[in-house]
Amino acid sequence: MGGPGFLCLTTYVATLYLTNISDKLHKDRARERSYRKATYREAQQPRANTALLLARHPPVR
Repeated sequence: MGGPGFLCLTTYVATLYLTNISDKLHKDRARERSYRKATYREAQQPRANTALLLARHPPVR
């Protein structure tokens, strides 16, 4: 076994494998990032509503 053909094939297969892993990581990170953004927006929403309500109707002391 050997020769330039084998080396070329091995390099090609390794490149495909690493590209596939890289693509999966990018997709996972993008999915996680969008989930974090959605969760953050959801968490901020009640606070915004509470602040708006307090601005319209200040608490009576």
